[in-house]
Amino acid sequence: MLAAVVEPDGAVRWLDHVGATTIAVGMNVGWIGDTVAAGGYFGGTATRIGSPSAGSGQNALVVRYDGDGHFAAEPNWGGSSNVQLRALETTADRLVIGGLYAGTMDLGAGGLPATGGADNGYLAAMAPDGSDVVARSFNGSSDVYVNDAALRPDGGACITGRFNATTDLGGGPVTASGSTVFVACYDAQLGYQWARTFGSGATGSIVEVLPDGDCVAAGTFIGTLSLDGTSRTSAGMDDVYVIRFDGATGATEWMATIGGAGDDGVIGAVAVGADQIAVAGRVVGAATIVDEPVQSEGGSDGFVVLLSAQGARLRTELLGGSGDVELALSGMAIDALATRLALALTYSGELRVRDLASTAVAADGALVILPLAAGSSCPTC
Repeated sequence: MLAAVVEPDGAVRWLDHVGATTIAVGMNVGWIGDTVAAGGYFGGTATRIGSPSAGSGQNALVVRYDGDGHFAAEPNWGGSSNVQLRALETTADRLVIGGLYAGTMDLGAGGLPATGGADNGYLAAMAPDGSDVVARSFNGSSDVYVNDAALRPDGGACITGRFNATTDLGGGPVTASGSTVFVACYDAQLGYQWARTFGSGATGSIVEVLPDGDCVAAGTFIGTLSLDGTSRTSAGMDDVYVIRFDGATGATEWMATIGGAGDDGVIGAVAVGADQIAVAGRVVGAATIVDEPVQSEGGSDGFVVLLSAQGARLRTELLGGSGDVELALSGMAIDALATRLALALTYSGELRVRDLASTAVAADGALVILPLAAGSSCPTC
């Protein structure tokens, strides 16, 4: 698991990593005041942070760094089997995490129900120091995964993920049709507010909350996706959906799609200004980004598209090259002053972003900073 802080001029302030004897995976990063929280999970014994052990399974982990990159805290949560942290969202006084667990687990608010052998989901909210925990689980007869979470203005949270069999998201049992997406919202004590389920063979990857409390969810689908009278059909393999839900009721406000005959994907979404949304992912071959035809230069290109409050495409940025450009999971953020957009990616061959180019040695990693124009909520001006 790797974490870094980069200065406005691109210089690296500090860079650090956490390893483990079996596996160590970084999933998300966020600011808590002037400290950095990096979340993920590990198996075996973690290194460089006091050697906590996950036993024979996996433990969820949040590593806190101070402004100079020194370890401030490293809470981890285990159970009777695997516990993974896949979602992390932070504010100055709130930390929300989510993921999956098998067997039993306790995040500090009492044990969550046994899963009966399947991987089931969890959501927890707490103070930044790990105190004042509230938690809930999502248990079904098969897998339930929480893949992303976003904090709401009222201190609640919206989540997205997938489930494979009947489960209860808080409003009563819901039935899956194959791998089915869920988007659900909860209040500050994680009390149920609403949930939507859709898709067969679809994935729920990304959720973002806009300043007005509306929820934007993104993932992939194959075939036809229908919600509240709006339908979209994929062009071939996995296409990307972006859906805006009313924050109070969960009603669909609009649906946009991105894709073509190739295996396209999405990695992030961030609010830009009061009511716009920037979405990042990858396209393979010939594709359409909302209403704009594009063609990847190599095997896959990265993209960033800015959508209006009504879901219309405003601008598109392609990150192309001779090889493959793959954006990292949840590797997208906007700075506090809305002046820069950051993207984490891996690439092979030559990577080109505007008038900059870099050639990979093998499968290299990169951090790309796209400026926002002064006086404009546009990541590509």
